[in-house]
Amino acid sequence: MRVFVSSLIGGLEAERAAAKSAIITLRHEAIMAEDFGAQPNSPQLACLQGLRAAELVILILGERYGDVQASGLSATHEEYREAKASKPIIAFVQASNTPEPMQLEFIDEVQEWEGGLFRESFVDADNLRTLVTRALHDFELTSAQTPVDAGALKEKAAQQLPQEQRGYSSGGPILCVSLVTGPPQPILRAATIDDQSFADDLQQSAQFGRTRLFETSSGTTRSVENDALLLSQDTGATVRVNEGGDLLLLAALGTRDRQSGMNLGLLAIIEEDVAAALRGCLEFASEVLERIDPTQRLSHLALAVKLKDAEHHGWRTRAEHHANPNRIETPMFGSRDRDPIAVDFPRPALRLDQVRIVEDLIVRLRRQWLSH
Repeated sequence: MRVFVSSLIGGLEAERAAAKSAIITLRHEAIMAEDFGAQPNSPQLACLQGLRAAELVILILGERYGDVQASGLSATHEEYREAKASKPIIAFVQASNTPEPMQLEFIDEVQEWEGGLFRESFVDADNLRTLVTRALHDFELTSAQTPVDAGALKEKAAQQLPQEQRGYSSGGPILCVSLVTGPPQPILRAATIDDQSFADDLQQSAQFGRTRLFETSSGTTRSVENDALLLSQDTGATVRVNEGGDLLLLAALGTRDRQSGMNLGLLAIIEEDVAAALRGCLEFASEVLERIDPTQRLSHLALAVKLKDAEHHGWRTRAEHHANPNRIETPMFGSRDRDPIAVDFPRPALRLDQVRIVEDLIVRLRRQWLSH
């Protein structure tokens, strides 16, 4: 695989050498500006041509922005804009520094771009070498073939989803995300499932962690059912993990009155809210898997998604709802008529290719909802 390293050269020599070392160690080809030699083209054109020939871009951002070109951007910023349209980018941002104002704006642009594969901070050249090596390995795994039975995993993921309950539910729509791992094997001991400290850690992450699935003001119920730890709140939010590392995550979508806890009666599913809840579930799942299986014995994942308690709700974007909030077109059939949407992918894609997974699932959910 050809990997282009994009960064300032001056001041980041050690970091560029570390990235090149990681690339070569994994038997890939490093495309580096300092290796181009004399060419009839301008240095920046030579760099852009090298970037276009690459299959992956490693972006390294330090304190300095670099000289501004005729475009009004630095050479590295130009390379990023060029790659953003067509190349996977893995970005590394130097930690504990004070970026120049234009560099800070550049870093913010990179970190806010949801289409990027992966971003991480590094401390020094040795730390960067480790991070680049791991990121390249994970990137390779996203396209690697797997010996597991993907069809069986997807079927199991769909079966793990909760059944639709007939009748009126005051809690509002629930996003249900089932994640099944492979190859099937025991990951958590029965004693771990029953361990109070494990439940404490899981609840802490769900309620107060970086990706929150639970409301901080609501109580959480714990139980062990069918060899799985179950954490739930009265909002409908749920986290379930079993001994094989399979996860069931339920996220409440309904608009609630914070005092009464009752649904406010909004009969529209807002697409952006579903996407945000789905991203949160996948980020939380990635964190849990890293905690319970840090050596990645689980190499493949199947994901099944459905909406529950939403049979009388229409589907809208936020803009559509704001334009006409008092008129809702509700479906003729209930959500029980809709099959779960199931996909499978190598485990690193949960972290590296999360944006694409969410986008594709949202498109399929929208099609399914609007076809009824």
